[in-house]
Amino acid sequence: MKKKKQASEEYTGLRCPKCRAPVPAGAGRCTRCNTLLDPDTGQARTRLTDVDMLELVEASRRARTKGIAKTAAGILIMLVALMLLGDTEGSFLYSVGVIIIAIGGGVLCTGLITLKEYKGHIKEQLSRSVVPQVLSEVFDQVEYDAYRHISPEVIYASGAFPFGFDKASGGDYIKASYRGVGLELCDLMLEEEVRETTTDSDGNSTSDTSNKIVFVGQWLILDFHKELSADLGVFGGLRKRYDQIETENAEFNKRYGISCDSVHDAFYILTPNMMEHIMAMDRRAGGKVYLRFLREGKIHVAVNSRRDHFEVGSLNDADLPSLRMKFRGEVRYVTELIDDLLTVDTLYKQ
Repeated sequence: MKKKKQASEEYTGLRCPKCRAPVPAGAGRCTRCNTLLDPDTGQARTRLTDVDMLELVEASRRARTKGIAKTAAGILIMLVALMLLGDTEGSFLYSVGVIIIAIGGGVLCTGLITLKEYKGHIKEQLSRSVVPQVLSEVFDQVEYDAYRHISPEVIYASGAFPFGFDKASGGDYIKASYRGVGLELCDLMLEEEVRETTTDSDGNSTSDTSNKIVFVGQWLILDFHKELSADLGVFGGLRKRYDQIETENAEFNKRYGISCDSVHDAFYILTPNMMEHIMAMDRRAGGKVYLRFLREGKIHVAVNSRRDHFEVGSLNDADLPSLRMKFRGEVRYVTELIDDLLTVDTLYKQ
């Protein structure tokens, strides 16, 4: 038995691509961080079976239990140490108490790190493996990159975001097509650099710079490969800023600012059905929605939902069917928007 164990733990020089821990020959999982591995190459696996999913969720539960136990033990040890510190300073018990506090603090920190790292890493594996599968079921010619986002230059040029920003970050970049319409989609966070100057009683001024988050949500670009009827902007919550166009929908007029050089051309796109769809999309997002129709054939949609998309929820309830359903829901507004736009006969320039 001992020889078999030694053979199974023979190391080949491979290391886990996530935590760099040595990986035994033929291992299907990193024993340190639980990353699922290809037994032949030692690389992280990107596709999960139902069995893999159950194993990951169970590993997360074990890590959670272990983290809670360590955290509780650390707190208990520190409480005991505080009682010992109540003894005369400089005594033997006081010295023991100081040592125990250091030990308890270490155990407490280890427990908290275990809770955070294991749960976060396993959620990342689930998201990164299930998302591409779901996208391929919904879209054609799918490209997915968990760590890429649409460039800030493209965002600036679109005019879809009606505020200034200085920094863009994000991920979950998707490039695909649906019913012949090209699309790009990503999670995005836009930040504005804010400089504040204060003056003290002696007249000396100091300046501090900080970043203010102005947008968190999804950014979508649709390419219809045809010239559109108008250059048009629809901006949620900015009616006072763009008030030159009145539609027949009173609710739409209250909720959106509309920017277009030609009132006549605006109504080629803002059909009654399209306005209802925009408001429904806004309600689902739970935040502001900004749209920019560019005559060149592209439409930018910024959904300021104030959250990241394609994230795993509660690991205790995670399973492949529910995750697939959740991720399909994240892109449903995309397919519904394209479906509705394709019914607008006046969308393209005649």
